[in-house]
Amino acid sequence: RTLSFSPDGKLYVSVGSSCNACVEKEKVRASIVEMNPDGTDQRQFARGLRNAVGLRAIGTFVFATNQGADHLGLQKPDETFYALKEGTDYGWPYCYSSNGRIFGDPKFKRPEGCKNVAVPYAFFPAHASALGFDYFDDADAPALIKDAFLVALHGSTNKAVGHGYKIVIMRKGEKLQDFITGFLAKGTVYGRPCDIMKLNANSFLFTDDNKGIVYLVRKKGSVPEM
Repeated sequence: RTLSFSPDGKLYVSVGSSCNACVEKEKVRASIVEMNPDGTDQRQFARGLRNAVGLRAIGTFVFATNQGADHLGLQKPDETFYALKEGTDYGWPYCYSSNGRIFGDPKFKRPEGCKNVAVPYAFFPAHASALGFDYFDDADAPALIKDAFLVALHGSTNKAVGHGYKIVIMRKGEKLQDFITGFLAKGTVYGRPCDIMKLNANSFLFTDDNKGIVYLVRKKGSVPEM
């Protein structure tokens, strides 16, 4: 599973759901678990996240991407991104996000409804498969990506949907910007971005698990720190 250490030494682990949409029997499913590095003092940090593949503790926040359910059509639900709040339930399987608004899944009803479910920090097109990400807050980062997240959109398993297959620039409250594209062209898949790791303000690595490649991206003239 995906894991991330926070600056204060806590370990966060993402545990995915066992299904597309169901009421889980195991409490640990569809959640983020916090623990000490040796595995002691485990507790549920957040829940209601179907599959938080991207997970990264940055500063005082734990951020996560989340993949939505597959039974609601080709244009919903959103793929979501959260600045997780401790103890929060993000709604799955009962509630989902569409265009940044929260709705109830007609297949799963709960008495309290979905009015108290948190809206996402940001969202991506349905079935785009938002995976890894990193944050570029360095003072000397290029203006295009400064104070922004770069997010890998792995792409839908259904090529006809066409969502994803790229890396995007994401800032809260702003429209997504394409940053690296071309992994799906005229029905042919040339790659599927998977994870992103910042090396310094001007360079990063990203993986493509379709072709088994690790790419180095850097500002022209800069030297990455490997």
